[in-house]
This record gives sequence, structure tokens and C-alpha cells, in this order.
Amino acid sequence: DALKPNRFNLEMDEAFTPYLNNLLDIRDRYDGQGRCLNNSQAAGDAFALLVNTCYDTLKARNPRMKIEMYDDMVNPRHRPGWNYNLWMWGESTFSAITRIPADIHMLAWGYGNAPYFQNWMKTKIDFLTPYRFPLIGVSADYYADNIIRWSRILAAKQATGYPVAGINCADWGTLVHGKWQLPFVLLPLFGAYAWGTR
Repeated sequence: DALKPNRFNLEMDEAFTPYLNNLLDIRDRYDGQGRCLNNSQAAGDAFALLVNTCYDTLKARNPRMKIEMYDDMVNPRHRPGWNYNLWMWGESTFSAITRIPADIHMLAWGYGNAPYFQNWMKTKIDFLTPYRFPLIGVSADYYADNIIRWSRILAAKQATGYPVAGINCADWGTLVHGKWQLPFVLLPLFGAYAWGTR
């Protein structure tokens, strides 16, 4: 309340982690088959309930607040062929996408720099398109190619009339060619592409 934020990131990315598992006491409430022990709620429903509870709580405090979350737990194109959200929930959480508010700003993320990443990032965005979530692409500060590809993909998407809300720059720290990359060394490049000066 003291800060009175007008934007809030729910995160929700990789929400299968042991930390979240313990925080939500998932192991006591789920049977390992994606069913909630106390009401047989499916994983997609439970994940949607989690998102909606957070969303409603924040909107009650500030109806004009912009709320965002990462897309990987509701986007089956995030890791095709590797349904990684099964680790925590026992079944896919992807169906939650039809039961969360459409005005959530969806953070589509992908940090690699290999050439195939461009097609992969576009595939992720194409999956989200029918749902009309305002889109924010999340690039990696430590790969110039990733920043450039994301900015071009988002610009092309915006040109179609799709609601692109922006681009974000993430830096989790990484090794590049065997050397530890200093944080945000490519921030000037990111800024140039984000603001369209390149």
C-alpha cells in the first residue's frame, strides 16, 4: 500500500519449483495425478485459481493496475515435446489459459541465441495470438542476437494490429564462451532496439 504500484508481475514462470511446491503445500493437496485431494480439481483449474486469486486481490486494491505474468505454464509451445509443468502438477497446466483474465500482460520469454530460436519465439507468440493477451517479449541481456530477434518479431506482430505492450530485458547471469558475462552489458543495445532507434 505504501508504494501504490500501478503494475505488478505475478511471475508464475517455472511454477513447478521445490520452493513453490513447499510454499503452496502442493504435495499434501495433490495426488500426483494432477488432482487436488480435497476437491478433485484438475491442475489447469488449480493453476487458473492461483492466477485469478492473485489477480482479483490486486485489482481490488487498484482496478487500473496492469498485471503481468510469464507464459510458460500456459503455453505448450514454450518447450515443445517437454511438458515440464508435469513435474509439480502431475498433469498439464496449459488449459488454464482459457480461464485467466485476457487483460493480463503475457511475458513471452526465450533467452537463447541459436538461429532456431527465432522460429521458436514466433511459434510461442503465434499460440498466444487467439487469446489476445497484451504481449511483452522478454529478451536476454547477454545475447545480442536474442535482443535483435525479439525486437524484430515484436515489431512485426505489432504491425498486424496485435496489442504488443513492450519488450523486457532479463539478465540472470550466464557464461558466454566460457567467460562470466557481466550483468546488463548489452543494455545500450537493448535500449536502441526497444525504442526503435536501431
